[in-house]
Amino acid sequence: MTNYSKGAAFERRCLRYLRERAWGCIRSSGSHKPCDLAAWRNGEVLMIECKTNGRLDPDEWNLLFEQAELTGAIPLLAMRIGRKIAWRRLLTRKVPGCRLKNYSELLESDFDND
Repeated sequence: MTNYSKGAAFERRCLRYLRERAWGCIRSSGSHKPCDLAAWRNGEVLMIECKTNGRLDPDEWNLLFEQAELTGAIPLLAMRIGRKIAWRRLLTRKVPGCRLKNYSELLESDFDND
């Protein structure tokens, strides 16, 4: 399985996860976009980048953060930890070379409790 097919399979898994929890959701499978998934429910909008390894370079991170900020969406990074999906909320822009630990927060819940 190629890296591309692993990534696409992970995106589809995240999409199913959200839809099973009553989120409206779409997947953007092109390579020139700020996010892989967009999801919405009860007036809340998520912009999600899916990475099996959990790594976003500063340019990708900042594009997602800035586009979410412009649209009022919540920027999330979905990553795989073992066999589970972990969700990380981006809190600020990422400065290349800076090692701040407060760029994001791991979400405790699956953000599906109303």
